[in-house]
Amino acid sequence: MSRLIPGFLTVAVAIGTYFLLPESCPEAARRCASVFVVAAGFWAFEVLPVYVTSLVIVLLLSLSLAKPGGVLEMDRQGYTVFLAPFSSPVLMLFFGGFILAEALKKNGADRYLATKFLKRLSSSQITFLFGVVGCTALLSMWLSNTAATVIMLGVLHPVIQDVNINSSMRKGLMLSVPFSANIGGIGTPIGTPPNAMAMGFLSDFNIYIDFTSWMILCVPLMGALLLFLMAVMYFSYLRENHPLPIRIQSFVALEREGRETLIIAGLTIVLWVSSPIHGIPEPLTALLSVGALMVMGLIDRNSIKQINWDVLILMWGGLALGVGIEISGLGHWVIDSFFDGWQGISSVILLASFALLLSLFISNTATAALIIPIALEAAPEHRTLMGVTIALMCSTAMVFPVSTPPNAIAYGTGLIDHREMIKAGALITFGCYIIVVLGFWWIIPAVM
Repeated sequence: MSRLIPGFLTVAVAIGTYFLLPESCPEAARRCASVFVVAAGFWAFEVLPVYVTSLVIVLLLSLSLAKPGGVLEMDRQGYTVFLAPFSSPVLMLFFGGFILAEALKKNGADRYLATKFLKRLSSSQITFLFGVVGCTALLSMWLSNTAATVIMLGVLHPVIQDVNINSSMRKGLMLSVPFSANIGGIGTPIGTPPNAMAMGFLSDFNIYIDFTSWMILCVPLMGALLLFLMAVMYFSYLRENHPLPIRIQSFVALEREGRETLIIAGLTIVLWVSSPIHGIPEPLTALLSVGALMVMGLIDRNSIKQINWDVLILMWGGLALGVGIEISGLGHWVIDSFFDGWQGISSVILLASFALLLSLFISNTATAALIIPIALEAAPEHRTLMGVTIALMCSTAMVFPVSTPPNAIAYGTGLIDHREMIKAGALITFGCYIIVVLGFWWIIPAVM
């Protein structure tokens, strides 16, 4: 019952939006604006599960905009423009990344690597905490920030129980995992959905960012953000700690399946980052990796069922909404009506701030779906800057337990007080905001 009220209110606002928009707004844009309101309200209040809302969005866009001879005068196949995003290259890239992550988990390779890495840095609490930050970020780049959080919390569980670890160190460890997972996810296109969505939206404007280019853009910035995170963790939780060694349990040796999975993962990463040299598109490399894992029996049907299909469906709805905003003319109308005069850095700051605030309360993927299509229309001369910056802003909003999946997972352990997360998260989020905005104003033009 509690979700019915915001649902009815959202539908009422959507209907009101259609009738109250001025005459200057085209009919197709009116309809798309109504769908946009439904998407924003349903995602914000979780009236339906987020992936169900995505399906609703695809249906509403298809029925309201793509009828044969309708408002956009499409033919009988017109509706396929909203179905096509489900097989788009960015979703195939993410699908391959999910399968690879599941194979690493199934065969124990992910936890084996994390344990090996951290054991080498367990000589003192300071080096260990910084090792946790680095290891979590590294895993988050190649698996997903959610998977990296689950893995690291599992590895750290026996460490947290150690009597030699004081309460301040425990807080630092538990907070470092979700925060570094959020930051690490920005480093590659498969680290977090907003990255892939930004690439997909930019490709609609014939702006293509390959795997290597994304890393060149974002890894230096990720490094700066991680250094800032380490500084906050040190001054907040480690300054008074003694340099005691950390006891971390050894992990059993990898079986044959684990070693083979690591080989395939390594080859996949090499092919991804060397795509400009050999010319094989990254999504095809991802599918090649999936095929190899299946043929070698390293992943089975049950494992495929475990991947985050809901995230893929959520991304589908977001990309379809972006298509609707573009072909209906809604994006042009909004920019002409409300953002006239906002140019350059001012438009970046305005929309990035809005994306950051919205991501504090709703899914960062949903935020990217709502904001990026409008933002790309707002700054035609800075589309790459706008798209990438907003995607990263969606991933650096980490104040509340509900802000990101890693935050929610870490808070769900019961070992973190929400006030502690809000206090540390607010400081880190503000620092990330400054670094991202200032960094990308110089980094993107220099690289691109």
